[in-house]
Amino acid sequence: MDFKLILVFMGLLPIITEVLCVLHVHCNGTTDTLPSTKTSCGCDQIADYSSSKECCYDKSDDRKGEFYYKVSSICCNGKVHNKINSFNKSRSCCNDKIIVNEEQICCDEVALDIPDSSRRYECCGNTLLDPDKDICCGNNPDSKQKKVMEVQCCLDKAYNTYTHWCQNGHHLLPRSEMKCGANNEPINVTKNSCCDGNVTDWPYRKSDSMTEIDDTRGCCGKTAINITTHKCCKNAISIKLPSTTGYKYDECCGQGTYNIHTQLCCNDQAKAKIYGDDTRCLGQNVYNEKEMERCGDHLIQDKQKQKCCSHRTPIPINSTCCGGHELKEGDVCCQGQKVVQKGHPGDDSCCYHRFKFTGKTFNSKDQVCHHGTVKRKEGGEWCGIHQYSPAQTVCCGNRLYHFNNGRRLTCCGVDAIDETIQMCCHNKIYDIPTKDGICCGLEACHYTDENCRCAVKCNGVFYKEKDDFCCNNTLHSKANSTLGCCGNRLYKIYSSRKCCGNKIIHYGSKCCNHFIIGRNDPTKCCGNTLPYDPGSKRCDSKLMPALVTKKSCRWCANKPLTPTCRLSKVHGKLDIFDWIVPACRHSYGFVGTIIDTKTKKTSRGVIQVITLKNSKPIKGLKNLSKRVVLEIRTKKKCLSHQKSIINVRVAIFTSVRPETEQNISEFDFTDNNRITGKDSFYVTKFNRRFRDNFSSLKTNGVCEQPYMFWS
Repeated sequence: MDFKLILVFMGLLPIITEVLCVLHVHCNGTTDTLPSTKTSCGCDQIADYSSSKECCYDKSDDRKGEFYYKVSSICCNGKVHNKINSFNKSRSCCNDKIIVNEEQICCDEVALDIPDSSRRYECCGNTLLDPDKDICCGNNPDSKQKKVMEVQCCLDKAYNTYTHWCQNGHHLLPRSEMKCGANNEPINVTKNSCCDGNVTDWPYRKSDSMTEIDDTRGCCGKTAINITTHKCCKNAISIKLPSTTGYKYDECCGQGTYNIHTQLCCNDQAKAKIYGDDTRCLGQNVYNEKEMERCGDHLIQDKQKQKCCSHRTPIPINSTCCGGHELKEGDVCCQGQKVVQKGHPGDDSCCYHRFKFTGKTFNSKDQVCHHGTVKRKEGGEWCGIHQYSPAQTVCCGNRLYHFNNGRRLTCCGVDAIDETIQMCCHNKIYDIPTKDGICCGLEACHYTDENCRCAVKCNGVFYKEKDDFCCNNTLHSKANSTLGCCGNRLYKIYSSRKCCGNKIIHYGSKCCNHFIIGRNDPTKCCGNTLPYDPGSKRCDSKLMPALVTKKSCRWCANKPLTPTCRLSKVHGKLDIFDWIVPACRHSYGFVGTIIDTKTKKTSRGVIQVITLKNSKPIKGLKNLSKRVVLEIRTKKKCLSHQKSIINVRVAIFTSVRPETEQNISEFDFTDNNRITGKDSFYVTKFNRRFRDNFSSLKTNGVCEQPYMFWS
């Protein structure tokens, strides 16, 4: 169990927060405190904290565990598994068992087989539901029925709309009944209806139909009314006014009605529009809008002599308005809101206190207003309620600190420090000169301290990353903004040159998340995540950037090309960055040179045998045999291009066969140097473009990003 103690002190000074500490119990029983930058998994695993990192506790010993990343792995039955299996299919955990999401679905901790992977299925309790054919109410398996138009849900029950109905969304009743009153007593809807819990003699449904509601009936309080002849206004029944245009133009006004075309409702009183469309209400009276102007609760009858002050009070046309009042001689308008009488004849300004809503006049030549208080003008700046000179004093947290022997001071939280002998890290003072110290986490240390984990060296010499940078074991000052480092190469930063991953690219080339796209290359970038060929894929960025294969694409993911077709000139326009996702998802990779291709006929079709030499591992392999053989079924049209791939250097990414995955700890080709159709693998040309971009793939953590599992 992790225990965190957070101490927060609140007062007039800024909030001071103590360092978070985690109590960790080791497997041998000893305890230790970990900083907030560290996290533990069981008693034997400690790592840097990450919000994407979780702990998978061992089922046999809950003191032990294993870290894993949620975006790429899952924890099931105390073991960590890849979210994607060797066939590039996503997996999940169901009742401590691994299931393939395309083949099974987990319903109430029960793994159910999906009969048709092309259809969408849902859970109904612990049973499977086809939402296009069946209906399930409230996850209740007993409610499952065939999906037809007349069947609907009422809470967790299904019902036929011809014979039953769902009152208020939770009472399932026959169509001849409804519930009414506090006790929910059933009534016959062909004889009665319910108004505010009271049973009335007006039928709710038409007598000749069990599905149609009587649309002439309405409620006014506890009474049923005919809404075609009466109207309910404030729970009072009013007969509609006779009108040549019909009853539909009558609306409520108080407890009566009025005609919206010929009358106005003024404070619950119906008034005739005696001035036509220019008639307006003022209280319970009317006025002509063209001849008079409304000003609050008053009328301005002569606009040449009066004007409206702040929409409240009429004042003479030549007067000054201040907060709804007329400003008279000897007064000052404070903040445009309050009229204040001058304290002295020479006062020309007003000091307004916005919390007390008071004001005081003053002379701006020798006085100043500070937070609602008039003070004598002394020059300088303000620190709380005091004025000070920045040349002699510093203000930290509304407290003044005077310079010591002419040495300037700077703020560290609410305190002041002398940077020649002190430094500040996270509002805490350390006795280290600022020019010699660095902040390391929540602490500070000397930048040449061997025991400081943040101290860095360049060719054996300590340096501060804030001031300098190291490139190819040589120090350079950051003051020179024209120099930059790309990988281990120093270069001059121009508009025509930039760094992409660890390579310098020139004008016209594009950088897509450390991948280099050539100047004339039609490849595009999907939300700065992955490069893609717009001819075969599209970038779907509605939620998060993700690549989706176009329906018209000839090279779909579920129909992989054989090595001969992929590497030959037949498919020269194939997506040159198509290898990125297989390189991340497959566990192992190696390069080799094709030296021979043969074909043999079998009962299952034509098998192409490709032999590679000078094989070298590039991902997850060791003890790799120098010679590797590929055996794969192929298409006849590809065989005519076998010669074009001889002496081609290729990169191959593959995974272990599912039946052997649980039996070996390290994939090794020493004894089994043959890859067949049972293996999942991908082949691409090993050229300069591949080498440059594959190095970026390894060094920049692209494979750990969430979008690799959405593409």
